[in-house]
Amino acid sequence: RVMASSFELRTVLGARHTGGNLVLHGEELLAAAGNRVSAFELTHGRSRTLPFEASADVVRLTVSSSGSHMVSFDVEGRAYLINYRKGVVLHRMRMKGPVRAAAFSPSGGLLAVGVGKLLQVWATPALQKQVAPFELKRTLGGAYAALTAVAWSPDERYVLAGGKDLSSRLYAPVDAPEGFQPLTLSGHKDSVVAVAFAGKTSASEGAYTISRDGALFDWGPAATAEAAFEGDWDGVSPWRLRKKHFFHQSARLTCADYHAGSQLVVAGFANGLFDLRQMPDFVPLQTLSVSRSPLSAVTLGRNGAWVGCASAALGQLLVWEWRSETHVLRQQGHNQAVAAVAYSPDGAFLASAAPDAKLKVWSTSEGSCVVTFKEHTAPVTAVAFMPAGQCVASASLDGTVRCFDLLRYRNFRTCTSPRPCQFASLAVDPAGEIIAAGTLDTFEICVWAFKTGRLLDILAAHEAPVSALAFAPSAPILASGSWDKTVIIWDVFGGKGAVERLPHSADVLALAFRPDGREIAAATLDGQVSFWDPHEGNLVAGMDARRDVMPGARPEALRAGGAAFRSLSYAADGSLLLAGGGSAHLCLYDARERALLARFPLSQHRAVLRTLDPLNDKHDTEAGPKHLLPEVEGEEDVGVADAFAVDLGDEADPLPGTKGERALRERESFGRCAAVAFAPGGGAFAAATGEGVLTYGAAETAPFDPADLGEEATVPAARLALRRGLYARALLLALRLNEEKLVHACLERTPPHAVAIAARAVPPARLPRLLAALANLVPESPHLTHLLKWTQQITLLHRIHLQTQAGAVAPPLRALGKTLAKLHDDLAATAGQNLYHLDYLCSAPAPAPE
Repeated sequence: RVMASSFELRTVLGARHTGGNLVLHGEELLAAAGNRVSAFELTHGRSRTLPFEASADVVRLTVSSSGSHMVSFDVEGRAYLINYRKGVVLHRMRMKGPVRAAAFSPSGGLLAVGVGKLLQVWATPALQKQVAPFELKRTLGGAYAALTAVAWSPDERYVLAGGKDLSSRLYAPVDAPEGFQPLTLSGHKDSVVAVAFAGKTSASEGAYTISRDGALFDWGPAATAEAAFEGDWDGVSPWRLRKKHFFHQSARLTCADYHAGSQLVVAGFANGLFDLRQMPDFVPLQTLSVSRSPLSAVTLGRNGAWVGCASAALGQLLVWEWRSETHVLRQQGHNQAVAAVAYSPDGAFLASAAPDAKLKVWSTSEGSCVVTFKEHTAPVTAVAFMPAGQCVASASLDGTVRCFDLLRYRNFRTCTSPRPCQFASLAVDPAGEIIAAGTLDTFEICVWAFKTGRLLDILAAHEAPVSALAFAPSAPILASGSWDKTVIIWDVFGGKGAVERLPHSADVLALAFRPDGREIAAATLDGQVSFWDPHEGNLVAGMDARRDVMPGARPEALRAGGAAFRSLSYAADGSLLLAGGGSAHLCLYDARERALLARFPLSQHRAVLRTLDPLNDKHDTEAGPKHLLPEVEGEEDVGVADAFAVDLGDEADPLPGTKGERALRERESFGRCAAVAFAPGGGAFAAATGEGVLTYGAAETAPFDPADLGEEATVPAARLALRRGLYARALLLALRLNEEKLVHACLERTPPHAVAIAARAVPPARLPRLLAALANLVPESPHLTHLLKWTQQITLLHRIHLQTQAGAVAPPLRALGKTLAKLHDDLAATAGQNLYHLDYLCSAPAPAPE
């Protein structure tokens, strides 16, 4: 139960960029992905998801120059102040309108926010908790439409704000003199998209404003107005339009950004093209088409060498190094909701499939996409890795099962059936010799030989689509679940066909074998989970999971159907059962006690959690709210949009693109889970959702156990024992305190002759923590030989416990193995490159003595 509660969200693989701006802070790219924020480490090729969620889609991000603060704004005007380094939300505040522009001052002490037509200047809160952290300094008006762009002058004396009223205004928010009137810079023929100060020292060097029609205006102070920036202001505009420049492109300008350090300006257009220019002469440097859809955001970073682009229509992110003309980042998730996921046998990779006919393979350690296969011509419905881990198979509605080589990245085998069909399920036997796929239309199961691709058999006994397939891990049997309310056990290898038929009360949606092969779990459409003995054909236990799928629902709504799991997965040791599908959360059960241990919400988005649904008894029926019931053909559909229309006194807007019932239902479907999968080690699991692949892992810190600590268990006591040469005692105290840095110090400072003694003193209950600390230390420490000695002694002295308690120690042991394997590959590559040089040096004659 402690392990079940220690899982937390690690990252979202393939998170779609949904809109808003991009931020290139140092060597990291920040982009909004729904109500979350994704961070990409560009130099290391890793990605992560910041550990916080907004209540609605994030539309604006801004980071202070020091990197200590980050503020995100959602579509409903909520502001979230975040400790950027730790990813922790410090404060929340609701603005009085939508926010389309925000920027920190160069020092980070002030925050300018465009709230509707007003410009608000706030004092940046401290990182400590406060009662009223946000302090409003000034509220400045003058605009006639919503503000869309904000920029600070380098000396923090002025703020330039542009909006939809075709003009920009220069404000003095901090020390404005008496009777100060903002300067109005007008002349554009379309709404202003971006504004920026041209110089790096003060506002007197001028500013740029860019409008949606592709015009860039260069503004500067008049020759007689130098005193305006010394504090004397007579209320008359001292600025003038110095030059007009135009991006002569065939499409409308959608976004732009300016980098003052390199004096570069980049503009993105609706045809997916960006145009890079050198200011102040507006010299064209590079024009590149990066997408087929409109660019929603562009940004410049790393001294102007990197150009970041985003397309919200495709969910695509791109970072381009324009001088060398190379990709720094090219990330795009699935265009539609992910339908299937599967872990590789070593847990290093994760495959995902979706109705966009693509199969993607992700690196679980780096969070990046390794390869995308596009050979399928119809939605991909199932995916499975071969036991060797060098091949992944996928089933599709195009009637093919394709096998892809992960070494050469090619489709080397395609399995088909004698007559056209659509495959909906897939399974691979533990030996990797047979592939089985269930059909959606012919109700058959096709069996192929993996090595030759030859069709071995067609199993026909079901009377409805075959929705689930699973091979037993320790027995030569295949289980198939179907919408005909049965689970059939097949003897595929012996050729005996169907040997057992297990009846159910409703359509079977998911199957999962326990790792020991002695039990099979089946989820049905009526919300039941049945546990069977596959060898005897006996029902072992049953579990009503409808309340877990739809907590808080009325009994009438539960009886109406739809509250059921669509996917099941066992942990490596068989103690935990993960279930998902049909709801906005995952359920983790104790497989032996059939008890719910933990529930993991997939999203905190208000639309996903149905907190946007109006409480209107008029639309309640005996079976529950109408919009929760399955649609019946011929009945009028009254849903969320109609309920809003009744409450507000207007009619629901049926126009495409409006936020009506269809838009809310699509957003709710994004929060539903289609498939779940446990990692082979049991320390992580993944869920396929519309937002991407959500990966969960065990928490970095173990749960605090006060009974394990005494007065002698302190950090100074551990350091004292380490200085006195009591290495075993120091290591035990560090493990009891759960201080990873202290454990690292003990591992590195223990001399080689004392490693065996210290390793033998570690109790079995502390082995997972010790192995995890060792796995984290290996890639960072220069003492590789010494840490290998630690690994050798731990595995030799505790080999019996490592074998008997494989479920608890498998995740850290597998992580340690992956880290050592990566170091071995790097060392082998380096040695291979220098092999001939070493041979030449060794064979060269010795220098003659002088």
